[in-house]
Amino acid sequence: MRSKPLFRLSSLKQETINDIQSSVMEDNSSHEFLLCKRSDKIQELFPLLKHNITLHYVSNGEWSTHELIMHLLTLIGPAELYFSTWSLKEYPVRLLLNAMESGQITKLYALLDGRVKVRNPEVFHLAKHSFTEVKQYDCHAKVSVLISESCTVTIVGSANMTNNPRVEACILSTVPAVGQFHKTWLLDLIKKGHPLD
Repeated sequence: MRSKPLFRLSSLKQETINDIQSSVMEDNSSHEFLLCKRSDKIQELFPLLKHNITLHYVSNGEWSTHELIMHLLTLIGPAELYFSTWSLKEYPVRLLLNAMESGQITKLYALLDGRVKVRNPEVFHLAKHSFTEVKQYDCHAKVSVLISESCTVTIVGSANMTNNPRVEACILSTVPAVGQFHKTWLLDLIKKGHPLD
């Protein structure tokens, strides 16, 4: 039996990356596709969250993962945050700390690549002494999991916890099992520090 494609490449406009068009394409599965242009605002792109969907999106550098996390918190309410990143900057850490102080983030666990401590020692120490728990590890994964009473949201993709003017491709999922999978391996490495073998 031949499988049906999710979408055809011919249905996408062929344009330069600086003029990515906003459009949502849906088929009869639980996948959605979103191409974000520079002028799009997070609130317009993600006005609400559907349950049990997987959204593949491409952003054009106008907003970053930590800003998306802050917006998602307004949609799902106070939540625990589990994340891993290869690079971390001060602004995202300050944003997350403000969310902790205001009660938007109730717990914050981070798995950071060991080079964060070398590249940005002040940022590393700020996170180490302020987050619920932080672990260094050889890590290139960029994963964020938000778990609230009403929803679980997982973001997996190319974006670090930095402001990046480049194109990023990510997947956002509201499938609870996806969030549980990523939370489990993240916590295993953060709390136990064992390798994935």
